[in-house]
Amino acid sequence: MITRSWRLAATWVASAASGFGSELSPGQPAPPLTPEKVLQSPDGAECTWQVLTGKVVVLEFWGTWCAPCVAAISHMNELAEEFADENIVFLSVTYEDEATIREFLTKRPMHSWIGLDTDQSMVRDYGIEGWPTTFLVDQDGTIAAITYPTSVTPTVLHNLLQGKDSGLFLADFRKKNTEQVTPNSAVPPLFEISIRPSTGNRASYSTGADHMTVEGQSLQTLLPIAYGVPASRMQITTDLPAERLDVRIQLPHQNDRRLKELLASALEETFQFQASPITEDVQVMIVTAPAPRLTETVAKDGSNHTSTGSNGFQGVGVPLTSLIRYLEKRIGQPFVDETNLQGRYDIALKTKNTDGPPELIQALQEQLGLSVTEDQRNLELLRIEPRTPH
Repeated sequence: MITRSWRLAATWVASAASGFGSELSPGQPAPPLTPEKVLQSPDGAECTWQVLTGKVVVLEFWGTWCAPCVAAISHMNELAEEFADENIVFLSVTYEDEATIREFLTKRPMHSWIGLDTDQSMVRDYGIEGWPTTFLVDQDGTIAAITYPTSVTPTVLHNLLQGKDSGLFLADFRKKNTEQVTPNSAVPPLFEISIRPSTGNRASYSTGADHMTVEGQSLQTLLPIAYGVPASRMQITTDLPAERLDVRIQLPHQNDRRLKELLASALEETFQFQASPITEDVQVMIVTAPAPRLTETVAKDGSNHTSTGSNGFQGVGVPLTSLIRYLEKRIGQPFVDETNLQGRYDIALKTKNTDGPPELIQALQEQLGLSVTEDQRNLELLRIEPRTPH
């Protein structure tokens, strides 16, 4: 999500209140629909709650400049196609001008109504300061959920069509992202580092410029975050505990690099290991581009976004190295990029969770024109070993 201010940080001392300009939440009536113009709506269709009462409305605030918004288009298009014959309207609202939107749609079709909110009246009424934001509105015109576009699933929409709760966990993600995480005190800390055994079933990771919150993660998961080194490039020669951990770091200032340094130091002190770089010849996967089929990005202003899931990898405005990192993490073996491709691309690699290395390599070749071969290379690794007594 792209936001306007770092004051969304969970325990920002100066102001722990929401950085969004609205108190809207599920259960409240949706504010009026006031776009100046609507593109791609059926002839004669009106965009008001009076007319849309009785329909479920998926109301998304997006922009062509917003890489996460662009990345979510394919997901929303799939939903719009699946529910084309149902009592659902997909309405995508942007404050950009008509010429910009029409040009964009020639490159990236969208299967929704496009509302032009050029005076930003709807942006203000709905309190939007983060893009994309999706409101699910039920058949009575009541807000059912406020969420992220890719969190909207067929099950969620079927629930709303049947008059049920959406079923989304913590649907009001704005409240979730701004609530104070201070279990032992009503006052947010100025500075905090804590590592605890996890007692819950939830696994999550979130970070900002001045804070990091981790729940239910293993030490093996935390090491790549702390050192910025993929697990496939770590040589672990010490026993690490398998228990899941909760970690909380809060700084009095913005310094995301310092967050990772503090995480690494805290883990080393708690679990008594040390990390040192080494260089060795290792077996690697070499990626080349004999006949690349990559699409130059439509994202503007250098924005980028990546997402991974059961359908594979999707990136908007990303360098090829983003895809390489995904492959390295998924296969668990170092990858080396020797394609010489320096641009920024919109990449979609469709795979299945059950696909192994042979299927992934075949998908790379067939879908993107990239080739993968095995070879030896001299790489810098990170050795994790027992701490040497002083």
